[in-house]
Amino acid sequence: MICSSYFDLKLRPSADEITNWDRFGRLIRALHVGATQTNVKFAIDFPEWMREGFSLGDRIRVFGSESNSLNQLYDSIEACSWFEDEVEGGRIRTVKEVKGYHALLHHSFGGGVIKDRKGIGLDKIRETRAQRKMAFMAKAQSLPYIKILSSTGKQFCLRLERIHATQSDTGEPNGYGVSRPTQIIALPVLP
Repeated sequence: MICSSYFDLKLRPSADEITNWDRFGRLIRALHVGATQTNVKFAIDFPEWMREGFSLGDRIRVFGSESNSLNQLYDSIEACSWFEDEVEGGRIRTVKEVKGYHALLHHSFGGGVIKDRKGIGLDKIRETRAQRKMAFMAKAQSLPYIKILSSTGKQFCLRLERIHATQSDTGEPNGYGVSRPTQIIALPVLP
């Protein structure tokens, strides 16, 4: 996906002290549902990433490949009953000047398939999985995350890492608008 258009959504101050991390989860779920309904692919970024401590800021930038599809996505989330009370929307803009590129990579822990298991005992497989899980948990502690309620009602953490990308990284985002290890989406860094 080539990110050529975008809009910003800014969280309004919360009177009930709900953290931005949790409020972003609600907003990203609305984007996910809206994208499913409108068949629009989108990518997200946090322009204020780690500017003030371990924080994503209070703004999310939503990228798309064309402004018409982003308008459909915006209209679908704007229809949420809580949208006007919690979010300030911005108009659709075209990406013009770019300072560089990065990507938001989603990290998740899965048991994973151990290739070429022939001749490997069950104890060794369990040990390898345990080592993978420990390595993931060590890295996960340093990554920001957003709690999201999936469409099946299961809560999970969207753990994010910002990595360097190039303009040629045009992978497809997952359903929550972030890169996967095999599908990197170059997000333009705007001035």
